[in-house]
Amino acid sequence: MTKNIALRQWVKHISSGKLPVIELHTSYFLKRALFIIAVAVCVDIFIHQRNPFQELDVLYLIGFSMPLVILTLRLPIYVQYGMIFFVFAFAELARWHFGYVPMHTSENFGFNTLFKQLSHLDLKQWLVNGDFPLLPWAGVMLFGGLIGKLYVASKDVCFFQKTFFFKHIIFIFSLGILLTTILPKPSMYVVGGYAELFYPASTGLLLCLILAPMILLFLADHIQKRNLLAEIGRSSLAIYVLHLFLIHYVFGRLLETVLSLQTFFLLYMAHFAIIYCFSCLLVKLKTKYPKMPTTVTWIIGT
Repeated sequence: MTKNIALRQWVKHISSGKLPVIELHTSYFLKRALFIIAVAVCVDIFIHQRNPFQELDVLYLIGFSMPLVILTLRLPIYVQYGMIFFVFAFAELARWHFGYVPMHTSENFGFNTLFKQLSHLDLKQWLVNGDFPLLPWAGVMLFGGLIGKLYVASKDVCFFQKTFFFKHIIFIFSLGILLTTILPKPSMYVVGGYAELFYPASTGLLLCLILAPMILLFLADHIQKRNLLAEIGRSSLAIYVLHLFLIHYVFGRLLETVLSLQTFFLLYMAHFAIIYCFSCLLVKLKTKYPKMPTTVTWIIGT
């Protein structure tokens, strides 16, 4: 509880421009970013059974983006907007120049292949290729930080229901539709017989995807505080790791034996039921033991 209060005070000081407080708490977020990267490494080794850092999965993206987001919070709001649009624009140029490769063949985990891979790192794999490259997904992270800063700076719990935020929704939607219309359409690639919808992530598509959580924030007053998705979201890191384990070691193998739409639907419902039951157990655990070590709360939430 004390740490959560400190974090809220820290964000308020950012909005007021008191930089010494930023310096005081930056180390906390650096530690948390390194922790998320460490979890990503463990996921690669023990679940995907491949060498880490071959491509930027979503956990790597969050870990590497977090320090960038924290540093940009001290900048004026109009500069933050400029950085976000620069990232999106530069992503389009980089993808046009370098092209896009969905995923390369993963090396199975081994120290010999790991050292060889680290000595021949391909920055394009992190910047423009794969599922969650820094360009343009870092722009999404920066946008989330900006919205949080605007909310705290407003000092209004109803900020997301006000006209100012609604105008943001209209602007993002209009810009997303415009860019989706005028920019060259990226070629979708096929995995397992199905065309991927979100890869490569064009700027127009990303802006339209950003629209969904903005609408949820706008409707937040009309949504019950404790609901199905909220319980899962409070333990998002643990749930993410669990769902990867279930897909790779349970449901993915079952789908290899019986592949049909009906089977997929049943397995999907079973998958969701397990995740929900697990999140409910975590809620009871956190209620029974409210004071747990920091690293444990980073995994299962508070």
